[in-house]
Amino acid sequence: MEGFDAGMLLPYAVGLLVLYILVRTVVVPVRALGSAAYHLLVGGAMLWIVNLVGSLAGFHLALNPVSALLAGYLGIPGLVLLAAMTSFLAV
Repeated sequence: MEGFDAGMLLPYAVGLLVLYILVRTVVVPVRALGSAAYHLLVGGAMLWIVNLVGSLAGFHLALNPVSALLAGYLGIPGLVLLAAMTSFLAV
């Protein structure tokens, strides 16, 4: 068994750095897509509930990916914003 070779330390360090960068470039976008999918589902569920309750009063909000993402990311203020835009832009 040989002794410690200081010349091999740099290639191992560079290899670990490259591996770290590759893993980060894959994990970060997947995490962002997962977060967007979660907010899309939550926003869609909130819009569905608002439309279910609003149908009793004749109120309807569009259920599409853009409005679902807006409601999912902003929560209740997003629903209020969508309702305000619907009422102000209605012809």
